[in-house]
Amino acid sequence: MFKFFRKIRFDLMEKNKTGKYLKYAIGEIVLVVIGILIALQINNWNEERKDRIELDNYLIKIADNIDQDIKTLNRLQVRRDSVFIKAKRSAKLLMEQDFTNFETMIGGVRCFYEFSFSANKSGYQALKNSQFLGRIKNPLVDSLLTKYYARVESIEKSENSYNTFIEKMEVELNSTIDYTPMFEFIQSREYPDEHEIDFENQEWIKRNQEELMPFLKSNAFKSAVFRTALQNDNYHRLIQTGTALTKEIREGVNIN
Repeated sequence: MFKFFRKIRFDLMEKNKTGKYLKYAIGEIVLVVIGILIALQINNWNEERKDRIELDNYLIKIADNIDQDIKTLNRLQVRRDSVFIKAKRSAKLLMEQDFTNFETMIGGVRCFYEFSFSANKSGYQALKNSQFLGRIKNPLVDSLLTKYYARVESIEKSENSYNTFIEKMEVELNSTIDYTPMFEFIQSREYPDEHEIDFENQEWIKRNQEELMPFLKSNAFKSAVFRTALQNDNYHRLIQTGTALTKEIREGVNIN
C-alpha cells in the first residue's frame, strides 16, 4: 500500500505536475488524519467500555452488600416491632399510673434489649476510593446510593444514642434496686426472645411480683419505656431504599 502511494508521488514529481501532486499530498494528509482520528475513537470506545465494566462491578458489589443488609434488617425488624409494641403498652399504663395490669406492664422490660445494625459498606467504600464515584450516569442510582448510606449513618447514630441511654438506665437501676428478681425473669425459659410471654401457671411470677414492683415503678424503667416508645423506626425506610437501589443497579448494569 505504501509502495503504491510512493510510486504515485514519484510519477507526479517526475512529470512536473506540481498542482496535482499538491492535491494528492493534501489528500494523503487528510487520509492519515482520518485514520488517526478513527484509531483514537476506537481507543476511546475501548477505554469507555473498560470504565463502564469497572463501574458496573463496583455497583454490583454494592448491590450484593445491600442484599445482605436487607436480610439482617428483616431479622432485626421482627424483634424491634415486638419491643416497640410492648413499650407502647407499658407506656400507656405508666402514664395512667396503672400498675394492676402486671403482665402487660412487665413486657416493657424488653426495652432493655439493645439494637445494633452495622451495614456492609465494603463495596461503597471501594467505590468512594476509586475514580468512579462522580461518574455514575444513572441519576436515580446516584440519588438512591446517597440516600441509602445517609440513612445508614443516621440509624447508626440513633442506635448508638439509644443504646448508651439504655445502658445508663441499667446502671441507675442496679445502683438503686435489687436487680436479681428481674434478671431471673429475663433469663427464664418462659421469656423467649421472639414469642409472647405465657403468664399462665407461672407461680414464680406471682411469688416475685412484689419484689419486681419497685423495678417497674423506678424512674429508670419509666424513662427506658418512654424512650423506646418514641424511638424512630428507620428500618422500614432503609429496606425500601435498599430494595429500590439494588433493583435499579441490577437492571442497569451491562457487563459483557
